[in-house]
Amino acid sequence: MPHLVIEYARELEETVSPRHLIDRARSGTVDSALFLEEEIKLRTLAYDTYQVGHGENRFINVMVYILAGRTNEQKSHLTNAIAEQLGTLGLSAIELTVQVYDIEREAYKKVFL
Repeated sequence: MPHLVIEYARELEETVSPRHLIDRARSGTVDSALFLEEEIKLRTLAYDTYQVGHGENRFINVMVYILAGRTNEQKSHLTNAIAEQLGTLGLSAIELTVQVYDIEREAYKKVFL
């Protein structure tokens, strides 16, 4: 834990690779000092068809799933750290959002198969 799902407009791949998105989101998560680096799990999901507002504005949306128990201040620190790192990619004219979702510990199961 945490699990980060990075959604983005596929056309951003002309400017930045999915690997760079993962690297920057990972750096922000590490910078937050809330998690052990080896426990961070990241993946990307590109969208070909989408609409943001009235047009096809490019976007990056990071969903961060964590076990419940962190304070709102810690979650805010995490989202800011991730957004700051993604901001270093030099992208422009995109909508960047980062949000945290709490997973209730009783509803989460992790096993190694």
